[in-house]
Amino acid sequence: MTETKSTMTVSTPSDFEIRISRVFAAPRQLVFDAFTRAEHMQQWWGPKGWTLPVCKVDLKPGGSFSYTMQGPAGETHDCSGEYIEVSPPERVVYTDGFDAPAMADYASTVTVVFEELEPKLTRITLTSVFKSKEIRDAIVKMGFGEGWGESFERLDEVFETAAV
Repeated sequence: MTETKSTMTVSTPSDFEIRISRVFAAPRQLVFDAFTRAEHMQQWWGPKGWTLPVCKVDLKPGGSFSYTMQGPAGETHDCSGEYIEVSPPERVVYTDGFDAPAMADYASTVTVVFEELEPKLTRITLTSVFKSKEIRDAIVKMGFGEGWGESFERLDEVFETAAV
């Protein structure tokens, strides 16, 4: 019997990287679309209790994206970035960072690979590369893995209701 979902793995393969891997019970194109289309991202992006009231995506190399995450107490985090590579439905590479000047050093370059394991089973591998080990470690302490884990649980719920 093939596993249809997997536990998320988080690793730090180098002093500058955080890598997350997770399998979803959904076709690769649908998983790719969930990561790259604003209307899909707004359904799942962010930890539990958070929403994405603003999400704009211009999915092409050199195109930009921006989003606002809103927490349960009304707090907000504005983020933006630029797409470096877009290879549907296999891979997307982009810069990502907080818009607050105090958080400018926390920017990263993110590579997401979408691997079809079976027609309705897709592994994503997300690698974020930071400027330094100190910044990477600070991001880990801020809950990077936990936040993605909760987001991926929400994404699972979207896939379950999509009848894929």
